[in-house]
Amino acid sequence: MDLQTVVQCKLNAEDNCLCCVEGMLVSNWVRSTRVIAIVQHQGENALFVYHARQAAVQNADDLALETVIAFDSTTTFDVNSAMGIVGDDLELRFRNNDLETVFELPIGSKCNAFVSELYRALELSGTQLASSATELSWVERYLISNHSGDHSSTEMAKAEKVSCIKDSKLEAAPKRAFNRADAATDSVFGFEDNFVDLKIQEQNRSIMPSVKEEKLQKTVEQEVGALLRHSSVDLLGSRDGIIKRTMETREIEYTDLQSFRFFTGTWNVNGQSATVALQAWLAKDLEPPDVYAVGFQELDLSKEAFLFNDSPREEEWQQAVTNGLHPGAEYRLVKLVRLVGMMLIVYVQVKHYGQIMDVTSEVVGTGIMGKMGNKGGVAIRFMLHNTSVCIVNAHLAAHTEDYERRNQDFSEICSRMRFARFDPPLEIHQHDVVLWIGDLNYRLDHLQYDHVMLLLNKEKLQKLLEYDQLYKQKKKGMVFTSYTEAELTFPPTYKFDTGTDVYDTSEKCRVPAWCDRILWRGGQIKQLSYQSHPSLKISDHKPVSALFDIGVKIIDVIKFKKVYEDLMKRLDKLENEYLPQVTLDRVEIDYGEVTFVEPAIQYLIVANTGQVPVEFEFIKKLNDTGYCKQWLSITPYKDYIMPGEKRDVKLEIYVSPIMAAKLNAGEDKIEDILVLHLMGGKDLFVTISGVYVPSCFGMSLQALCQLPSPLRDVPVANIIQLESHSETDGSQHERPYDIPKEVYSMLNHLYEYGVHDGTIFQQPGLHSEILAIRNALDTAITDKLPGSVHSVAEALLMFLEALPDPVVPYQFYQRCIDCAQEVAACEQIVTEFPSCHGNVFRYLMAFIRTLLYFVNTNRSDVLDSLAMMFGRILLRPPQGIKPTLPTRLLDNRKATFITNFVSE
Repeated sequence: MDLQTVVQCKLNAEDNCLCCVEGMLVSNWVRSTRVIAIVQHQGENALFVYHARQAAVQNADDLALETVIAFDSTTTFDVNSAMGIVGDDLELRFRNNDLETVFELPIGSKCNAFVSELYRALELSGTQLASSATELSWVERYLISNHSGDHSSTEMAKAEKVSCIKDSKLEAAPKRAFNRADAATDSVFGFEDNFVDLKIQEQNRSIMPSVKEEKLQKTVEQEVGALLRHSSVDLLGSRDGIIKRTMETREIEYTDLQSFRFFTGTWNVNGQSATVALQAWLAKDLEPPDVYAVGFQELDLSKEAFLFNDSPREEEWQQAVTNGLHPGAEYRLVKLVRLVGMMLIVYVQVKHYGQIMDVTSEVVGTGIMGKMGNKGGVAIRFMLHNTSVCIVNAHLAAHTEDYERRNQDFSEICSRMRFARFDPPLEIHQHDVVLWIGDLNYRLDHLQYDHVMLLLNKEKLQKLLEYDQLYKQKKKGMVFTSYTEAELTFPPTYKFDTGTDVYDTSEKCRVPAWCDRILWRGGQIKQLSYQSHPSLKISDHKPVSALFDIGVKIIDVIKFKKVYEDLMKRLDKLENEYLPQVTLDRVEIDYGEVTFVEPAIQYLIVANTGQVPVEFEFIKKLNDTGYCKQWLSITPYKDYIMPGEKRDVKLEIYVSPIMAAKLNAGEDKIEDILVLHLMGGKDLFVTISGVYVPSCFGMSLQALCQLPSPLRDVPVANIIQLESHSETDGSQHERPYDIPKEVYSMLNHLYEYGVHDGTIFQQPGLHSEILAIRNALDTAITDKLPGSVHSVAEALLMFLEALPDPVVPYQFYQRCIDCAQEVAACEQIVTEFPSCHGNVFRYLMAFIRTLLYFVNTNRSDVLDSLAMMFGRILLRPPQGIKPTLPTRLLDNRKATFITNFVSE
């Protein structure tokens, strides 16, 4: 019985469940699983929120009604998601009068259907409420029934806190719909309060623990663990933070290791449907694993998956994995995350589920502009007992010669993958155990197909490994330097003729390679196996698996108590006698010249020269919105330092496209003063300075049209003056060019060398080449730009994104969105653009038409992709303007506007 049918069984005959989805209720930092349903009664709608009594909902008895949110004239909701580019969880915020309720929904086809139905339900409710007063007695019947049913005292307590949100003429709604969640936060009190019962328990301790003691062990372990681990909760002051940090350094004294078996698997399924059983891959071993981590790449190759991150394949492959898990144990889903074709699923045995905590996921797209999700990585992190685990599933850049781009993808995933739920955000390397799986796409260097086949037939795998790019790049220290990979004892897993065990016999005859890999880092890890599974033949890749025994740290509560009491005695004495004290290696940091999209990194050394642990944090200055300027990032911006230790704080300046315009115009400077606050101590001040080198990236179209020479030949004062004039009335100045020479140079290069390349605007460029292109545009006008066509294409998009006023000027944005489906109206609007904007727009559209002319296959898909990409960049809303349409519909309108000018 599917979930919607189960919910329908809970309803009265005259009521209908329109749509439902499983999600997370968020209250403060607490996240708890709920089933959310849209229910309709004679044209009126309400949101029913159910608590699931067990993980897999099978029938109506598994659901208990927790609250009802009836839609009225004040009900609104916001969707927070970068739809179509990245995907983790979609945040849904309901508002009604003073009440706000927040849900997180896993992005996918079910989520999209639920949000679409929600829009329709709210629109229908708004229409009915405008014409007549709403009657909500049908909602009250459910609440009364929920009270009178056969509930435990706990359920009754829940029911008493149910909120039925009605019109303002009814009783005022409480500040939050789910007051019961507040009880969860009550456990976050003083650190010492977690252990008030331990003394009594220790007195009654025997060799065999009693049932009561086992229960205490589990309860306290969860509470202790939550305080010891990184958490999204701000600790209550410096003292608790210092205790937490100090206890972490002594965890060996109160934890025991227990071995848990982890299964990891990766498979590039080449867009195929889940038509095969997976037991041969997932359940090959006799002993069932404790944890499964299963990753897929190229799950869906359709344009819908690429543009909107929406795919029916997600559900079918998840079901295939669920069916293929080891029959010797019962498993429960921990988390699923997907970005376009990359999907990662983590399961754990039900008996261990209660010890899985702090679960969250993140995604990083490394496609063109560092955003598109056709390549990149997805990750899930969690705590198992007191051990932090991070699992990464990556799909890196393709093609044999592009190993540098693969290295770049790896570096981007490592630097950009930050679990923002935590404060400060956690990075991949900050976990006890990291398991990295995926189609890493590293190939064999300098070998022809026939030579490889000859070595494979002679089973000389070790000879082949000498040419493996990952092995060579890792040995040079370019990638995966701190990771371990077991010996490869199985044949290359790519590329096969689909449905066979025969390597590629097509015209391309791609050289076989070990594209699909599994690496790991951390302590207490023993790898048991590393193998491929050639019996699964539906893809041009073979699946790969690795099995690990991992030592997991389990808290012994009694040992913990002894360490804790010892710490408290010492800390009380130190706090009475000493104040926090640190020394900085410098208080003035000069970066010299800073350039567009070129990271500039300096380190500040903070040393604890006092006698007590120190908690430090960079804090906001008065009237500032952040603790540093937008172009500066500080890692870590808060931390603890033990006496005698030091911390290297990374200070990185990076001028992105959205920051360049103000620096070019002199409205911002590379200057800042940082305030380093010591908890319980004084504030220290650090001065940041540098000189920004102006670039054509971030200049206005009007200003660039007035410059006859390269930008570096123009004094900075003249650039600032030129930009200030262009903002008021650029038409008064002579324009040597109808379009900026930089735009002409990039488009001309792409026309000469890129229109016949079927992958232009689909693959990212190399960062080093983009910097070379920037320098060439800023210093000279040349017939040919450096770098590949992919780097020039990405540089063009970056240039357009950096414009202070987009190609479609801000003042015309809303008209373009409103008239997107009317071709004549769109053409009329373009005629009203300032001349330089109109010229650039027409030139870009002409280039896209030329590009499409040379596309021989899947032209409509390429058109949709280009229209969506250029629509998002050329039509940008003015800052501070709230969107009037859902993200997906808005993106469609932008793409339609572009299509009006490029389609035949």
